[in-house]
Amino acid sequence: YGKAFLVHVEKALRELELGVKSLEKLTSSTEGLIDLGYVDPLAPKYIPNMVRRFLDLPNNSRLRFSFFQGTTPNLIKGLKEEAYDLIFCSYAEAEEDIEFIPVFRQDLVLAVPIGHPFAIKNSVVLEELANSPLITYNKETALGTATLELFEKSNISPNIASEAYNEQAIYGLV
Repeated sequence: YGKAFLVHVEKALRELELGVKSLEKLTSSTEGLIDLGYVDPLAPKYIPNMVRRFLDLPNNSRLRFSFFQGTTPNLIKGLKEEAYDLIFCSYAEAEEDIEFIPVFRQDLVLAVPIGHPFAIKNSVVLEELANSPLITYNKETALGTATLELFEKSNISPNIASEAYNEQAIYGLV
């Protein structure tokens, strides 16, 4: 009976060994898949450059990435649901169970068509924008919310003509 049973035991041990190797790959720091979420403004340069530098480090060449773009609220939701391993997004208040680490700061800029009176200025104060039609980030985005808060703090009701989720759409509408 032992010889007949040995065949099954050896097969079971091989399957267990394969399972252990699969788990090691999932938990390995040198190979596996990283699900990375990020906001649209980081797509053209920051994320590709950061990932390339990371993969060029010793022992990282066998890691793979899956990339996902979204708004800060959707990315945070996905992180909490374990759809992402790591996200790059704007800071969100009332998220005590998530650690936010600033990686850079970025100025808000005003984009205007060539020949617009603001195009010759080095800076513009919010009050100057009060009557101008504006194309802003969608209010569901962190940048859209931050922009609206700036106007609100200055007691200005902006004349929002359109909203968009990313710079490319905003630039196209300007």
